Formats: sequence, C-alpha cells, structure tokens
Amino acid sequence: MNRFYLVAAFAALVSCRKSSASQPPATGSGSAQDIVAPTEQQLGSDGAAVAALHKANGQLVPTTDTRQLVGDLQNEAMHRPKAGVLAEPLFDALDQKATIHLGQRQQYAGFTMKASFCAGGTTTDSAPADRLTVSMCEYSDDKAAKASLDFMNSRFPIKNARREEHHAAVLTIVALNATDARVDQAFKIFESL
Repeated sequence: MNRFYLVAAFAALVSCRKSSASQPPATGSGSAQDIVAPTEQQLGSDGAAVAALHKANGQLVPTTDTRQLVGDLQNEAMHRPKAGVLAEPLFDALDQKATIHLGQRQQYAGFTMKASFCAGGTTTDSAPADRLTVSMCEYSDDKAAKASLDFMNSRFPIKNARREEHHAAVLTIVALNATDARVDQAFKIFESL
C-alpha cells in the first residue's frame, strides 16, 4: 500500500514539472498593466530571497520599480475634476460631526475604481471591531460616479460595506459592526455636501 502512494506522489510530481516547464515564464513590459508588488524594503529582510525564489522557479518576479504607479497617483492628484464632493472637506466633516477620526488619510489608485481620484483611511478606534474603513472617490460627473458605483458593487461585493453616490462622488464605508450608528450619520453628512 505504501508503494502505491509513493508511485502516485512521484507521478504527480513529474506531471507538475512537465506542465510548469511547458509554460513560458511571464515577463513584464513595464506598463501600468503589469502587476505591482511590494518593494524588497516593504517585504523586509527576506525580500531579495523571495524575488530570487520566484525567479528561480520561473514565476513572475515582483517588481521593485513603482515609478509608474507613483506617476499615476501624482497625475490623479494634479488633475482632480473638482466637479462635486471633495475628499478633504468630507473627511473634515466626518471628523467634526460624526466622530469618525481617520488615523492617516491616504490616496488610493483611483483608476482601479474607474475614478479620477480616491482617498480614505481607517478610524483610530482602540477596539478593532469598532474601526471603520472609509474611502471616497471623485469623478468628473454624476454619470461616471453612478457607473463606477455599479462597477464597485458587482466587482467588489464586500460584506458590511455600504456605498452611495452623491454629487460626482462615491463614498464607501466598511464596518465590522453592522449596527454602528456613525455609518448612517456619515452618509447624512456626505449627502449634505
């Protein structure tokens, strides 16, 4: 019986090697459509070892060149349409009126949500279950925002996420505690801007 398992394992190993050897290794073109992975510094001390392991196995090698992504983020920040609700005034109002204090406001890659610009953060509540993740994306008009809202809901269905469109913007709040009253308050504030 042990002999059977040994032969089966060997056969599986050989078939895996043949299938991976028959596929050419993927190569990046340096375009924005390449996979952007963490830099070696972000990976920590084993970053170089991870990259070497991927390269040795014929897998995609994580890029350490994030210039394209940084350029895209800078371009989005410089060309915000300012057609409706803006992220900074919304975050300030949430902070002052709804006690939703974002620890660090960060820009996100808007193009992933078909947006002109996105930003957000996570609240600083001490209990992780009480934290909210807030994201707001800006668009050139209401039509683009509504289309993106439909895209987000179909492509990224997130449990306990609430998304709404208002005045060329989409606000998303993810709350682990689905009954958090701050969520309703935040959307009322959003709709008032």
